[in-house]
Amino acid sequence: MTAPRVTPTDAVRIQDDLAKFWRSSRGPDFAQAWNEVRGRDGAPVFFPVPEERARAEVLTLKGARTYFVTEDMVALAEHAGATMPNEALLETDVPTPSGFVVLEGGLLFPDVRGKNVVVSALAWRRVMVADAGGVNALPALFWTFYSDTLDDRDEYGIDPDGTRSARRAWPTRYILLAEDAEEFDVVMDEDAAVAHIAAHYVHSAGVDAVRLTLQVMHKFPRALFALLNSSVATVTTERAQRAARRQLERANSPLTGDVVVIRLRRAHAEGTTPGESAVEWSRRWIVSGHWRKAWRPSVKAHRLVWIAPFVKGPEDKPLVIPRRVHVLER
Repeated sequence: MTAPRVTPTDAVRIQDDLAKFWRSSRGPDFAQAWNEVRGRDGAPVFFPVPEERARAEVLTLKGARTYFVTEDMVALAEHAGATMPNEALLETDVPTPSGFVVLEGGLLFPDVRGKNVVVSALAWRRVMVADAGGVNALPALFWTFYSDTLDDRDEYGIDPDGTRSARRAWPTRYILLAEDAEEFDVVMDEDAAVAHIAAHYVHSAGVDAVRLTLQVMHKFPRALFALLNSSVATVTTERAQRAARRQLERANSPLTGDVVVIRLRRAHAEGTTPGESAVEWSRRWIVSGHWRKAWRPSVKAHRLVWIAPFVKGPEDKPLVIPRRVHVLER
């Protein structure tokens, strides 16, 4: 099974379709069911009032800059996130106050339940959340994660009878997968968070599954943000196809049709070194890479920077990152 094809123009259409869905009468209905499931499963409910949850997502999507991350960059961000040390999220780390990112190829991993899931898109927006005492309001980033209903790799799309009819009938191509809120300037205690989720989430497949899920959904976006400030990424703004832009104009959509496309930069031209035979490589791979602290004058703080000396292999071949396999046994 392969990931469904998606383009920068698709990213704009998906974002607009999701905003319309949350703005429709079905948005609060879905939010009501979503809150009920989260409450029953022991997960936090961030917006108890369904209409407020739907309205929050409309605000995020309508004001979000559209991003499209190529498959190579998705693989690199996943690889980098796996070894990313914990550090507090700063407001200056976030490229825009709100954003909507479509991931080419998606991000496939076994989740907290031990089932294969694919993160196909994610969105964020700066919000204010109550502190532990419920007295003061603190700035935070609210995340939402989406999955592509057309992606056959995602096991949540399989009905009890083995078909995918219910999910394929969903009114939008992407469907809400997860959500979370993260306060700025706070270093997460990963061990404590893993232990809490494993103990309170009724469907947890164990500590290892929780840790992997937390690592992917907490550190992948952070790694992607950091890579935007590194030399390994090229960032360009492109226009969606004319038909998509005209459709946005006719609908008076706040989206402009501009898409920020993030690609992997070729570090240097590859050649055959002395004593090395010419080989027809079928892939590219990361020779080395690590995180280090570096001073960023623009934010007047030391922040994590990804150091990746080079990617080896033919430029026209896919970047392949070895994936860890977690076996869950009872």
